[in-house]
Amino acid sequence: MPKTYVVLYAEGGQSPFLAWVERQPPKVQDKLFDAVSRLEELGHDLRRPEAEYLGKDLYELRVKKGHVNYRPLYFFDDRKDKEGKTTLRRAVIAHGCTKEDAVHPTDIALALERRKKYLANRAAHTYTPPTDPIDE
Repeated sequence: MPKTYVVLYAEGGQSPFLAWVERQPPKVQDKLFDAVSRLEELGHDLRRPEAEYLGKDLYELRVKKGHVNYRPLYFFDDRKDKEGKTTLRRAVIAHGCTKEDAVHPTDIALALERRKKYLANRAAHTYTPPTDPIDE
């Protein structure tokens, strides 16, 4: 099975997920990035309690800090060869939210809309981090 690459959905060159993460407390940010690392490590094999399938090709990472449930929402974008074998696997993080009992339908609808936009134009909706001037 190919390695899973985690990419972030973008609109106008910005990642809504990263903007959401930046609004969270530092310890929550650490836990969220740990969960993203696990997704990259395990891909489709990531299961409960760390991840859950929500339906309609949408998944959630399950992160809890205190009494708050943090939910990065993502989908897979697999590329296949002529024989149907997966040659490239991406997990695209489309949205981040908090939840009480269940992920709110508006959060699911937003993630699904972003999935649709991404699949229609991957290049326009893939976040590219800014270049550090020191690296140039």
